[in-house]
Amino acid sequence: MLTITLLALIAAVSHANQAVITSASYAFRSTGSTIGIAVASAVFQNILNRKLQSRFSGLPGSDQNKYVEKLRDSLDEIGKLPPGLKVDAMDCYMDSLRGVLGAVVSLAMREHVLHSNLARK
Repeated sequence: MLTITLLALIAAVSHANQAVITSASYAFRSTGSTIGIAVASAVFQNILNRKLQSRFSGLPGSDQNKYVEKLRDSLDEIGKLPPGLKVDAMDCYMDSLRGVLGAVVSLAMREHVLHSNLARK
């Protein structure tokens, strides 16, 4: 599947370099996806851990750690919580997702102006 970006890259280089630019495009795309997922996951897990520790701080020590670890491992654990804790756990997940969204939105992207003619001027 060809993306618009890949088509633009291929059109911008000579025929001899089209294979190189195609390979570079897929390499950077894969690397960017991997790094993006890793950063988003780290932000999510850190915020989730902090929020869960703070929300469940009133529970006895062993219960608090048990709930926090289970909730960090699986979203399905929310359904197994006592009714009073379900809303708190869902709020923690929502706060974590908002944190990831804020991290993603805060990344600045620079615009690159494409040439408007074949002379590339």
